[in-house]
Amino acid sequence: MASQASKRVTKCPECYAPIDSRHAKTCAKCGAQLYYPRRSLFGVGILWLFFGFNAVMLYRVLRQGIEVLSSLTSISVADRIRHGAPENSAGYELINLAGSWFIGAIFIGMLVLMTRPR
Repeated sequence: MASQASKRVTKCPECYAPIDSRHAKTCAKCGAQLYYPRRSLFGVGILWLFFGFNAVMLYRVLRQGIEVLSSLTSISVADRIRHGAPENSAGYELINLAGSWFIGAIFIGMLVLMTRPR
């Protein structure tokens, strides 16, 4: 009786074939997936880090872009050069920020891929 209790028979949700093993990931008859693996707690943390990083960087790029537009309209290029500032220093800062966003997103995205469930 103990051997029958440990051997639980379930049915496939698609073809209703009996499945003997509790640890089967797919149905042997139709190939339907029975078990969906979940991310570990560390993997979920990395995924949230990825989303948070992208949200923060989007905010910073938009804020910097608004500063670039306001600086271009308020002070002329000749005035900025006369005061010793580069011609488009705010634009360089925006390009630097976008580049760091790209590199950071690639790095954290690789971590997300490495921590996905198997």
